[in-house]
Amino acid sequence: MRCLFSIILVLLLSHEGTTLECAIPPEPRVRFFDSIIHYEGNRIPFSVLRAGWQGSDVQFTFTTINKLTKNIFVTYDSQAIISLKLSGKQIKEVEDGAFVTLVCLQELLLDRNNITKLAKNIFTDLERLEKLDLSNNRIEVIDDFVFSQLASLKILNLGNNRIEKLQNLAFANLTKLEYLNLERNEIGKIAPDLFLPLTSLSNLTLAWNMLNVEPEKWHGLAHLHFLDLAANNLDHFDPSYNFTFRNLRGLNLSLNSLSQLNVFEIKRHLPRLELIDLNGNAWFCDDLERIVRELNDSRIKAAPGNHTRGVRGIACSEVPGYSTRGTTLIVTTSVKTPTWVKKDELERYVERKIANNSEKIESSIATLRSFVVFVFALVCLFILFEILVRLDCCRSVIGRLRGGNELYVDNNDVENFRLLGR
Repeated sequence: MRCLFSIILVLLLSHEGTTLECAIPPEPRVRFFDSIIHYEGNRIPFSVLRAGWQGSDVQFTFTTINKLTKNIFVTYDSQAIISLKLSGKQIKEVEDGAFVTLVCLQELLLDRNNITKLAKNIFTDLERLEKLDLSNNRIEVIDDFVFSQLASLKILNLGNNRIEKLQNLAFANLTKLEYLNLERNEIGKIAPDLFLPLTSLSNLTLAWNMLNVEPEKWHGLAHLHFLDLAANNLDHFDPSYNFTFRNLRGLNLSLNSLSQLNVFEIKRHLPRLELIDLNGNAWFCDDLERIVRELNDSRIKAAPGNHTRGVRGIACSEVPGYSTRGTTLIVTTSVKTPTWVKKDELERYVERKIANNSEKIESSIATLRSFVVFVFALVCLFILFEILVRLDCCRSVIGRLRGGNELYVDNNDVENFRLLGR
């Protein structure tokens, strides 16, 4: 009987929602519920236009709800709810249709839960939703069309999950999205057309991932103003004519493995760039001085660091290839950057130098050994030759060497003198 009542109520509210004018209160007012049963038994309107209104934002005081089932938020006047906060409730699963009838909902907070998967019809009836926070969950994959029903969405936070894969159509229909946060995930690859539907996107955060691909392959992003690529695996950043985000004004390349930067190409293909963060890369001081000078000539400001040594506070090294990754930044993501200094690159550099020097020493030793053997062999031959000469064992050979067929005469040989006299 209760199931039948819920179905009828859903149908009535859905029909009402098609012609409903969502009234936004002049100031937010929160209503608290200590249980889902308390919420389902509500008889006070959520619409500011109705008598007895006490608030349009909903929060729950209980700490745990493992599963959001279908129709769980269906109640009296639920179609007028503006904000629903479910942060830190240990939610593991959200069924399709969990938010049915919340047609005026503009803000949905699902952060700090244990959600691992998003079903395709999870956001049914949320056509007016503008802010969705799914950060600090355990989501691994974003499937195609998951957010396609959120045509009014402007802010999407997927940060600090376990996302490894973004399907090509994961952001389909999000034409009004302005802010997308994908920081602190495990994203290693981005499809070229992934951001193509995001025609209004102005801020894209991809910090603390595993990206090592060229951003010039990404399509769309014509209105992008800020791109955060901090703390990835980028060892180069090569702008080209393929760049579609020519309106970019801020670029964060900190905490990567960059050692060179073509400022001329950056200015050419990103003509509106005003600020760039280069802290915490593998800069050699001479190269960094040149880059900063070229940036200044191009009227692009380099975000300063906090190092007393370096170039304008940006850490660098006299040892080529030494990474200053991990230094404190000025322009980074909202997450505080650790202040440790990574020394692996320096150790590897020293090891390479030692290995190279060892190879040179070994080569020199081998050459010297060969020379000593050669000299020793010559000395031995000379000694042997002298011994044979002194033992009169090589007269004929010596005679041939000295005079061809001429007879060799030894003054001590009396017999030879007699023969000569005859």
